[in-house]
Amino acid sequence: MQYENKATLRIMTTKQDDIINRAELLQQGIATLQLQIQQIKASGEVAPPDCCVLRYQARGQKSAYW
Repeated sequence: MQYENKATLRIMTTKQDDIINRAELLQQGIATLQLQIQQIKASGEVAPPDCCVLRYQARGQKSAYW
């Protein structure tokens, strides 16, 4: 019975470590994106927040238009 408890504890620790590692990766990713946003804003004029970029393709009889 003790062996099962140790194995269960080891599995729980591994899962907890995995969750902690994933959380740290998310925090690093968020920090990287925040830094990139600051750099973009510092580089000069940017589009207003309500703007977006759309891409579509229209096909004619002879060719496609982007």
